[in-house]
Amino acid sequence: MLIGADLWARTGIYIPPPRPQQRARSDAKCGVTGGLAPRKTDEEQRLTTFLACELAEFDHVHGLMDRTQHRIRLRDPTPIKQRYRPRNPAMQAVIDKEVEEMEAAGVIEQSRSAWSSPVVVVKKKDGKYRFCIDFRKVNDVTEKDAYPLPQVTATLDKLRGARYLSTLDLKNGYWQVPLTPDSRPITAFTIPGRGLFQFRVMPFGLHSAPATFQRLLDAVIGPALEPHVFVYLDDIIVISSTFDEHLKLLAEVFRRLRDARLRLNPAKCRFCVDQLRYLGHVVDRHGIRTDPEKVSAVVNWPEPRSVKQVRQFLGMASWYRRFIANFSTLAAPLTRLTKKIARWTWGTEEAL
Repeated sequence: MLIGADLWARTGIYIPPPRPQQRARSDAKCGVTGGLAPRKTDEEQRLTTFLACELAEFDHVHGLMDRTQHRIRLRDPTPIKQRYRPRNPAMQAVIDKEVEEMEAAGVIEQSRSAWSSPVVVVKKKDGKYRFCIDFRKVNDVTEKDAYPLPQVTATLDKLRGARYLSTLDLKNGYWQVPLTPDSRPITAFTIPGRGLFQFRVMPFGLHSAPATFQRLLDAVIGPALEPHVFVYLDDIIVISSTFDEHLKLLAEVFRRLRDARLRLNPAKCRFCVDQLRYLGHVVDRHGIRTDPEKVSAVVNWPEPRSVKQVRQFLGMASWYRRFIANFSTLAAPLTRLTKKIARWTWGTEEAL
């Protein structure tokens, strides 16, 4: 039984097909693989030349970013040591390989910490695995950072009507932020047969990490480039109405990133396109629409078996509430199931 299909059908949401785009010609020196919309040939040539020169300049960026460091501020400094979760040989091989690569890259180092958080391995969409640390116990005793993140709705509204759009992705963004020396032991984790390790840079999973990263990017990019440049964590959006203006904006953003020793991942960047998929939405000069790929996850959501699964579905569906008339009314039967005093029942009203 698919609970998402009925919800979207009743609200009359139209999911348009994506417009075709072509990839940029690859530049062997710079690895230019960002997206190019099918525009005039002279614009394509100018953009390819521009990117070859600009991205090559990032090869001269060395060392860690030195604008800030991430500090873990503890409410309770008592070390928390958690046991390692046993893995099968195949999974352990994945973990060992990741640890070797991270240590070689200077992301982690050997540790003598009294702290230890468990390793978790998450399967990605492509079938590969992501190595993570479960920092929930650390987060429980960490002071929160109230630095605000941009409102997604407000950011999307600013992109409406743009003719040229680019999205820039920072390479392993969090790992470009150093940890303060006193914070490193708090990130320690155990690998049987290899010992205890700790992070030298800001890892994923710390609840104050997004605030640190947003504060950094806001300072690096600055307000002077608005309303043409917007930052949401490790994504930077550049918009303009003309091609020449777009190249000038990109050049300025590149300069600011290089000055801060921040590096891009060209393979995940999109340059001078007329349509973007961003934060679960499709944005172009005609407006903002739902992303068919993201909507399909809601449409094909299986019948929930627990309150936790109901909350997960509501969280995903709420992402598109601006497109759904009377969303709160439609979602009310499910919302009631998440109340502590509610009795679990799954009937026609909840399914629809």
